[in-house]
Amino acid sequence: MSERYNVLCIGVNKVPGKAWKELKYAEKNAAAVAEYFNVLKDIAHVTLLTGKDAAKPNIINWIEKCNASPEELNVILFFSGHASSQKNEDTKIPERCLWVHNGGDTGTDANRQTHPLKMPEVLKLLNNPLHRLIVIIDASYRIDSSISLREIFEEFKESERFISLKPYMIISDCAVNEYAFEDPALRHGVLTHYLLRTLSGKYTFFLQKKVALFKFLEILDKKVRTHRFITQTGRKRSLPMLMEKGVMAHFSSKGFKLPVLEPIPLVLDSSKNVFLQKISQLAHFLTCTRLRTKILLMGRLLGILLLLVYLVHISVVRIHFIPSQHAVLQDTLLGQRSYSLDKLDAQMVGRKYFEEFSLYRFKHNWVDALLRKLDEKGRIVLLGNLLGKRMTGVNEEQLLAFASKNSHDVFYWDPEDVMKLLGTIWKGYRYFDINRKRMTLELLAKLGKNGKTTALGISDFRSETDQGLRNLFLEHFYSNDFLKKNGNYFNMYDYLYLVKSNKQVPPSIEKKLKKETEKYLRAVADSIPGSHIEITDRDKLSEVYQKLEILASFGSHYFREKASGVFEKAFFPDEVIDLSWDCGNFQDKLWVLELFFKRVQHVNHYERVWERLVYRHIPNSTIKEKTGILKTILDTNLELIPKKYWNNLMLSIRYVDPRMVTLTDWENWLHKYHFDFQYIRYMLHWIIDKDYETVFPFLENHYEYFKNSFIEHIFARLYEFNKSKTVNLAKKIFEIGSEKDRLYAAVFLYNQSYPEYSAFIIEFLEKTPKKIYNQNLLKEFYGSINDAVIQLISNEKNLKKRLKHVLNHSKLFCRFFRTNMQFWPEQTIHRVLTVKIPKVYNDEGEYFLDVCERLPDEYRKKMLVKIFKADIYEDFRYRAESALAKHYPGEFLELVFNGWYEWRRYTRGHVGDAYQEFSYDELRDKLILNLRKESYWKVGFICEALLIKNKKDQGLNIEDIRYILKEFTGPLERIVLRELRYYLNKRQFLEVR
Repeated sequence: MSERYNVLCIGVNKVPGKAWKELKYAEKNAAAVAEYFNVLKDIAHVTLLTGKDAAKPNIINWIEKCNASPEELNVILFFSGHASSQKNEDTKIPERCLWVHNGGDTGTDANRQTHPLKMPEVLKLLNNPLHRLIVIIDASYRIDSSISLREIFEEFKESERFISLKPYMIISDCAVNEYAFEDPALRHGVLTHYLLRTLSGKYTFFLQKKVALFKFLEILDKKVRTHRFITQTGRKRSLPMLMEKGVMAHFSSKGFKLPVLEPIPLVLDSSKNVFLQKISQLAHFLTCTRLRTKILLMGRLLGILLLLVYLVHISVVRIHFIPSQHAVLQDTLLGQRSYSLDKLDAQMVGRKYFEEFSLYRFKHNWVDALLRKLDEKGRIVLLGNLLGKRMTGVNEEQLLAFASKNSHDVFYWDPEDVMKLLGTIWKGYRYFDINRKRMTLELLAKLGKNGKTTALGISDFRSETDQGLRNLFLEHFYSNDFLKKNGNYFNMYDYLYLVKSNKQVPPSIEKKLKKETEKYLRAVADSIPGSHIEITDRDKLSEVYQKLEILASFGSHYFREKASGVFEKAFFPDEVIDLSWDCGNFQDKLWVLELFFKRVQHVNHYERVWERLVYRHIPNSTIKEKTGILKTILDTNLELIPKKYWNNLMLSIRYVDPRMVTLTDWENWLHKYHFDFQYIRYMLHWIIDKDYETVFPFLENHYEYFKNSFIEHIFARLYEFNKSKTVNLAKKIFEIGSEKDRLYAAVFLYNQSYPEYSAFIIEFLEKTPKKIYNQNLLKEFYGSINDAVIQLISNEKNLKKRLKHVLNHSKLFCRFFRTNMQFWPEQTIHRVLTVKIPKVYNDEGEYFLDVCERLPDEYRKKMLVKIFKADIYEDFRYRAESALAKHYPGEFLELVFNGWYEWRRYTRGHVGDAYQEFSYDELRDKLILNLRKESYWKVGFICEALLIKNKKDQGLNIEDIRYILKEFTGPLERIVLRELRYYLNKRQFLEVR
């Protein structure tokens, strides 16, 4: 970027025609800044406009000439005087105005002596992408009473309009709703005085020609805050000083720099002793322009010399004596190949990385780049060595980035690193961008009491303009202390957020902001066009629906009236379905859904709408909301929804509130829609589970709908509800029902001591080999075979022989296993031991595992281990592991620890269950034993077991944790602590620490 500057300094003491206080030093401020930049006569062009010369035509003329320059420039615009915030007459958008003289300008302001210089107009003219813009404003703000608090907070967003055009920075003495400060003792404005002194190198040794943005703002803000606090309170600096007003800054580039020119003449401080005065004179002499270049050159030569000495030290000592480890480290960092834990000493890598390579100031993604080159065990051990160790060689920015990405590990940092991190946040939060601020607040929310204290220290509701950040403060740090400090600065949107998130609102805030909120909602409603206005602009439509969302969220009584008008002329399904979800009032939600289904006529066009409704809105609703939504869908037109979503909808029906859905509703839905058999079975289950008093006549009158759905579970559930009515229903179904329903009814009645129905059961079993339908029915019938039916078959010798064919029938064998074991135990066991293990947990795999669990103990262990080692799919393996851990926990743990293990999310729970068979003393010994072995995943399993035993009051008290911490202090044990933190009471954990 060019080193040339174009500077405009504007100063106006008196604003004619306005009853505003005359300033004493505004014009003097502008003259001082102009004099400062006049030092750069060869590369800077300075223009000073004060008094009547500070007229709008002169300023616009300067801007146009500057903007027309084809070369790269640093454009600096300084203004000192009066400013205001008022609405644009055409757009009604709040604008920041700097008041200057009229200068004879024509137009609506021709008879006035002053004219507002509107910042949007200035920024629009300064649009040359080759220029870097610096705007410095030392002015107080007058606020237009017609502008709301929300509009005031959004006023600074005007700077966003030209972010993409050029690098920029805006420095202001105060916020848009505050006042600047002139000090007679300084004979300048406070901002101007310390701006000049900071740029001149008064407060630091600026050995370069430019100063970095963060360093400049840190010094300037500190000086302005300190001066204001001491002047207004008469006290020395203290911690409360940090909460006083400071400099407002906006910028688009962290690399922005300002020029450092010739220092101002040194004025010795008489309060200092002779030695300190001599030091000040020497410092002033060394920072003069004529010596800066020589000093800088000498410093660079010295730095190069030190770097050469360092490299020689590395090459002679480190590489010569440790060639293999250094090569591994270098290859890992450069990405040439990956190393396993056996080839890489992770502790060595972590230490060398921090100590040797921090010289190159890696960016915050350094840890990701390193961990990607290690296998899983290597990454775990490396992070284990970093936990609890000092972060040597890591600068503050890297420290903050690492903490934001690994917030859970911060709890185990060295205390000095934690304090360094919190100090970085305390000092730098004001200068973070929005994303960094958001990450910082989320990090502080996880750091317990220290994080909360830091958050309260950096919170500044008075000047925070981003509502998203304000909401984060309210979400994570809302407390009595927070209210005591910031309660007076709550705005209407804070109040609305508290109401929407169901947080308790103090009466004082509610009384203060409730009327303003009602007024705001009324204004929102009035700004929505009525039904007589057709909305065609898509951008305008988005704005309208956003306003409807505001009314819907807070249950405003204006919502239905305004929504009806908008839907009449601009109905868009995507927005409407989201609007229904945002309704804070339950009746409004149902009303929107009813309108939605009445207006939607086509299915294929709204695929995204159905996905949003079925997969996101309904599952996240309460029982009452879910019932109302499903009832609305079924009462209007279910067939508008594609059938691929019906299964999820039907599964949701089981949770409906029986007080809102009656049997009449079920009857209407059965008549209205032609449901498939699977949905009919679902509905029959759920109707019975609701315990309707009139369910028996309902089932009798609508049997045709539920045909082939009456299985043993249905009769058993009805029998619990009413025994006599269930028996009568079963008898009636046996008379008029299908063959399947008659079979289950006969089994139910036979089990209830009605032997006359045994003949039908025997007849069915005799026909089984002859009819394919009976064979399929027999597979389902397996679940109904109980002791009574087995005894019935045993009494029929011929039937028993005819049923032996199921031993050779692969599909019927497992399902009829109980009968087979009763009749032919030896043949059945031999068949189980020799059959091929299925890979998938479908019907065959499910029943095969059940068969293995029913085997005698000597065969059961053999088969469960065989299944565990087999090549089977994940769903089958999950159930196989669960069965083995349940019956033989010792064998299961031995297999897991000896290598029969792959990382799966459910294995940890199975190992924890297996550990329940051990005493707590044995478990603690195994914990110690496994910690001494480098097996991180065993630690997770043991922690899971500790959790389960703790829930059962079998141990894991505070003394046990103290014992563990006393025995082990290495990096792997720090990971144990991290795991235990999720399982233990936080207060107890802090006591241990």
